[in-house]
Amino acid sequence: PVLISQCFHLQVRKENQGQLFFKTDFNEEFRCMDFVRSRRSNVIPWPEDLSVVTNQLHPISKQKYDDLMSLLPFVPSVCHPFYKSLKSSNLAGDYPSSQDEENPES
Repeated sequence: PVLISQCFHLQVRKENQGQLFFKTDFNEEFRCMDFVRSRRSNVIPWPEDLSVVTNQLHPISKQKYDDLMSLLPFVPSVCHPFYKSLKSSNLAGDYPSSQDEENPES
């Protein structure tokens, strides 16, 4: 890396947009610094179809279900059937579990 304060001669060329030519010594040839951001060429394409991982819905905790039911007055009525159809269980845990919240790792 070259600091701009080390440069003796700076040059911008019309035909090389986004590039800065510089010398750190009068006796050397110009070196080039490229300021054009390269576009990501390694972008992972989004899959056309996603396969179904499971046909079973995982239950939410009874406490979470009760909290959601208490919020129904603030949710549009067209969405109520979705929330009412959620499966709940006293054995289901939330993420992060309440145990993790009580004993956070330091």
